[in-house]
Amino acid sequence: MGILKRVRTILASNIHARISEAEDPELIVNQSLREIERDLREAKAEYGAIEANCKRVKRELDQCISEMEKMERYAVKALESGDEGKARHFLEEKLNFKSRSQELKAQYEVATVHVEQMKLVQEKLRQDFNGLSERRDILVGRLTEAKSKQRMNELGPSQSNVRLTAFDQLEEKAERALAEAEAIEQLKRGLDDDIERISSK
Repeated sequence: MGILKRVRTILASNIHARISEAEDPELIVNQSLREIERDLREAKAEYGAIEANCKRVKRELDQCISEMEKMERYAVKALESGDEGKARHFLEEKLNFKSRSQELKAQYEVATVHVEQMKLVQEKLRQDFNGLSERRDILVGRLTEAKSKQRMNELGPSQSNVRLTAFDQLEEKAERALAEAEAIEQLKRGLDDDIERISSK
């Protein structure tokens, strides 16, 4: 029953504390999910073995009860035919089968309890797995949102103001350069006109 001990340990462990203390909660949740999946596989395998044992004991018990009833019928027939020796022999056999059936009945009751326990263990592991999967999805969503907000905060007002100021300065330089180019163009045009006037005189 090693899996039962393992499951008790898992169920007793405080996964919430592990998650809250972890630098990467998603990693801890995924690790816990893998552990629960492994335990679920082990529980299924152990459940199969326990259930097979329970069925085997039940078959033996049914067969033993059948043999016990058969010995009783044989004893009655032997008495009816007047053979007390055979009747005594069949009654002794019946007592042997009765003793064995009591042992098998006790084994069957224990095996049935184990089967029920393993069903509960599997159900608990499935619930834990499903609950943790849902919580992981929520956690991943929150972590993604938190990272996005952190990036936005890093690019927050101070950064954006610096960038806007730098952009304003660049725009101002571009306008100044354009104004200078236009002024030089006008001066050049005016100078060309003056040279043309002088040349024509």
